Amino acid sequence: MILKKWLFILRYFLFWMVIFTIYRFIFIIIYYGKFQNDSFISILKNFYQALYLDASSASYILVLPVIFIGLGYLFQNEKYLRAINIYSILMIFCYGFIAIGEDGIYGEWGTKLNYQALSHFIHFTEVLKTISASLMISFFAATLILGGIFTWFYWRYIRLIELYTEINQAALRVILGIMILGVNALLVFTGIRGGWYPIPISQSVCYYSSNPVLNDAAINPAWNLVSNFSENVHNLDRNPYQVMKDEEAQKIVKDLYRVPYDSTVEILSNSRPNICFIILESWSANVVKSCGGIDGITPVFDSLSKEGVLFDHMISSSIASDQGMAAILSGYPHTYRMFFTHQASKAKKIGCLNKPFQEKGYHSGFYFGGQLSYGNIKSYLYSQNFDIVKEEKDFDNSLPRARLGIHDGVMMQQYAQGMNLAASPFFYCLFTLSSHMPYDIPVPHEFDQLKEEGEYASSVHYSDASLREFFKTARSMPWYKNTLFVLVADHSHSSPTFQMMQSFEFHQIPCLFFGDVIKKKYRGMQVHRAVMQADIAATLLRQCDLSSSNFPWSRNMLNSATPEWAFYPVQLGGGFTDGKAWVSFDTDKNRFFLSSSSDSVEIKKLRKKGEALQQVLFSEFLRF
Repeated sequence: MILKKWLFILRYFLFWMVIFTIYRFIFIIIYYGKFQNDSFISILKNFYQALYLDASSASYILVLPVIFIGLGYLFQNEKYLRAINIYSILMIFCYGFIAIGEDGIYGEWGTKLNYQALSHFIHFTEVLKTISASLMISFFAATLILGGIFTWFYWRYIRLIELYTEINQAALRVILGIMILGVNALLVFTGIRGGWYPIPISQSVCYYSSNPVLNDAAINPAWNLVSNFSENVHNLDRNPYQVMKDEEAQKIVKDLYRVPYDSTVEILSNSRPNICFIILESWSANVVKSCGGIDGITPVFDSLSKEGVLFDHMISSSIASDQGMAAILSGYPHTYRMFFTHQASKAKKIGCLNKPFQEKGYHSGFYFGGQLSYGNIKSYLYSQNFDIVKEEKDFDNSLPRARLGIHDGVMMQQYAQGMNLAASPFFYCLFTLSSHMPYDIPVPHEFDQLKEEGEYASSVHYSDASLREFFKTARSMPWYKNTLFVLVADHSHSSPTFQMMQSFEFHQIPCLFFGDVIKKKYRGMQVHRAVMQADIAATLLRQCDLSSSNFPWSRNMLNSATPEWAFYPVQLGGGFTDGKAWVSFDTDKNRFFLSSSSDSVEIKKLRKKGEALQQVLFSEFLRF
């Protein structure tokens, strides 16, 4: 009978290894287009590289069945057999939700299911709006069908029929129970740890390819999610980016922010213009021709750039909209694990651009056609004391809507009318939404030839066309001639150019200062230096003769003496460029992902600057 229990444990272990393999195969099929430059052998090797972490995952799942088997012998009770079966079926469906859920978000975010993704499910109804009906049906159908198949197979071939043989002698029963529990626990613990090597197993055992997508495919989704969640909970009071002494990191950062003199170009005809932000959802520079991207997707923006000041090498300081708001409005570059909008107590302690303008008599407002509860952005805006905050529910129900909210074309007209009613001077912001998944725009898609990113490109094209109508309306308004328009993306996005998510090019976003308030001699000016979203705050305040002392992490982009560099967050690390070369690195695994340089000395220098910056940034975040 003891042998049968060990055979069950072996069957159970192999059962889960097969499940993991099947879901991995599904992932590879879905994203096969991302492996076009990889050999068949390299793709096949993925299943081998995954074995180690899969074995650890299966061992974790075995913990409760092993305990129940031991308890069944000790107490001679079949209820533990029922517990094993109920637990196993729940785990089958739970793992299915995780694996299929990851398949769904990976194409949009380029990352595995993680703590950040789960944090958005606090506002579950808003998450549902970002998902198309077909995707939702596919998700639940795949989860239920595969879960049903695996449950049938478990019940038919894997489950334990009899938990124990009746033993009347209490001493023997206890001895057998403890022996079974002890031996099985030792085996399971060994599997969880990945053997008896000095360092326990981690995701690093799955890394083998220069293609990050292949590496991600090899990492067990459940193991990764639990690990990522526990790390983030643990990092609420510790710095996960601590790689050097604080004194050394602070010295490096101080040198990065040292500006020897002020040679700012004064581009405005007066220092008290109205300020109009248009924050463009998910616009990547790779779809904007004037920023070096694909031609034909954003003709309106490209035309405006010829009459404004274009920052064509701007890097996103964020990876999601909630981070983007704080990066743009609070001048705060972000590490991967920083979320000011999720923690109101911290958000209140950082600056926000509306405040220095409000002190000069400006009226402030923020418009969004969707629900600001997503990413907890509403809390952030209210904590920064905007005079008006309007979202979807505040507009007429008759306005045309998509799943996420009011279409950009309609919302931009509402925005223009809102500014027309505002007392001048004003500081107003609009956050667009049509270029967010599920891309259900009110016009035909024009870029289906771009295949998997065709819907995204079409949605950006629609938002761009909406800008034409917005400026047509705005030019008829009395406030137009004294208004500076700032058009900038909240973060980047996968594009038809298929840049690696860790690369500098992936994180490039468009940023344009536009309006009649710009001096004629500077219209059409292009700034080719590497800058960040977070630098908009100090730049704008300097142009308006206002202090930027409450925005210490923001730099003046129009001062040529400002050192050229930019930092961007990536999963588990960051990226850094000095304008000549760039490197992206994984702090958790103490290695670099990608670099434009082949010089190991240069890579090391760039990486150290980036790691010092994220260490100091997160240390301050913890202190707030």
